[in-house]
Amino acid sequence: MEDSENPLQDEEIVEELKNMELYASRRTISKYRKELNIPNSKQRKKARLY
Repeated sequence: MEDSENPLQDEEIVEELKNMELYASRRTISKYRKELNIPNSKQRKKARLY
């Protein structure tokens, strides 16, 4: 579960996946986040503030 005050950036997701021996580029993470209509970290943080 993601911390609503400090949402993970795409690069941080890449690093977390590497720790689990799963490899993906930041571009891949960004691509699928957009396809799933998941906002970027700044937008997710802003949405939680309201």
